[in-house]
Amino acid sequence: MKKYKFPGAGVHIREHADFMEDISRLKSDLKVSASTAPVADFQRRITEWFARHIGGTDKEFARFVFEAGQGCERDG
Repeated sequence: MKKYKFPGAGVHIREHADFMEDISRLKSDLKVSASTAPVADFQRRITEWFARHIGGTDKEFARFVFEAGQGCERDG
């Protein structure tokens, strides 16, 4: 993202960091609770995250790179 100077890089990177924090929180919750509620909640959140992130943020980045002429190889 830095290579292409993507203006949405900060948001994109923050989304990944938030996702990793969710995973860490789930691991901590599972250490102190035998309940499956944290897993069910995480499953719901991860499904939403993938749909929103891949369907939105990743597509936005891909479109930016493509429009910058960096998204495909061209035959000479």
